[in-house]
Amino acid sequence: MLQAELYTIRITRRFKDQVVYDNPVWVVKPPSVVKDQRVLIVDEICGAGQTLKMIKEEVGHLGAREMRSAVLY
Repeated sequence: MLQAELYTIRITRRFKDQVVYDNPVWVVKPPSVVKDQRVLIVDEICGAGQTLKMIKEEVGHLGAREMRSAVLY
């Protein structure tokens, strides 16, 4: 319906549902195909915005043309 590619990325502070990292760590990074693309970053929740900032920086380094974000909660 959207006629858009979807790519799952993952950043977390948890392992087996326990907080084990002070700062978020990458589990799955954004793919290089975002270069020159318009990118929508969707997160299920936002607290301090640290993970969204990390994603935005990574997608920017990969050369995305435009970035927007949405948070489900």
